[in-house]
Amino acid sequence: MNAKHHAKMKARIEDHLRELGATPVASGPYDWVVPTLLGRLGVTIVPHHRGQRLVSILCHFEDKDVAARRFHGLSPYNGKWNHYYGDGYNVDGICDHFFAQLAKTRDEQAKLEAELFALQSGKETTT
Repeated sequence: MNAKHHAKMKARIEDHLRELGATPVASGPYDWVVPTLLGRLGVTIVPHHRGQRLVSILCHFEDKDVAARRFHGLSPYNGKWNHYYGDGYNVDGICDHFFAQLAKTRDEQAKLEAELFALQSGKETTT
């Protein structure tokens, strides 16, 4: 991916993260923090990984135990939830795929909110 396409992809992803309530981080291992009911999610967009033609979107749930109990697909050992894209992906493909992955966290948030509402209402839920 050339620099122009990477800048376009990064801008789209950062716009989407802002829509989700993310804030940029001045210092630390991740550039963005997204608040979720599964815990804070750190996100950094890296153009190349180990010199390969690979785009990396590195993600990490701050509270790995909470996230791992509710969300499948991340490392239960360290909370990492990384995404790698090779030459087969263009800017739109990378963004669409990553946004779909982020939507899965929102699906888990909706389930949690329904469970909390049910508990407050004295009803049980099945998930």
